[in-house]
Amino acid sequence: MTTTTKNADAADLQLPVTVPANAGIRDQFRLNTFPPASGFPSFDTTRTAPGNVVLQPGDLSGSFVARYHPDRQRSMNEVQTCTGESTVAANWQHAGMFSGGKATVSGIVPGTTVWVRVRTAGLKGVMGEWSDPAKIIVV
Repeated sequence: MTTTTKNADAADLQLPVTVPANAGIRDQFRLNTFPPASGFPSFDTTRTAPGNVVLQPGDLSGSFVARYHPDRQRSMNEVQTCTGESTVAANWQHAGMFSGGKATVSGIVPGTTVWVRVRTAGLKGVMGEWSDPAKIIVV
């Protein structure tokens, strides 16, 4: 008994896409019909985790400042805090959305140990990866 296998080539895997003759450039972006070597920028929505999260005491008691290097220079970043076990997902609380690479969080009881993590908001609502958590004792 002989078994024959065929590897799928690109023609087998492509879906037929019809672009109307009067389609504008927005339609071509929406339908993703540009050829791979078109020279147009990629609209990749994935974001890497912000790096180098550094925490410092804030100007007021019960606050701290988080500085980090976001995936994109002009970006919105979500900051979450945790006052319990940082490995339990349910312990993380939304602290706010901040632009750039700086976030000031206040309203924390002095003496509390706080874990902080940051992620970048990508295009079309896709959120990036979380940074490694950093820890501070709030004064």
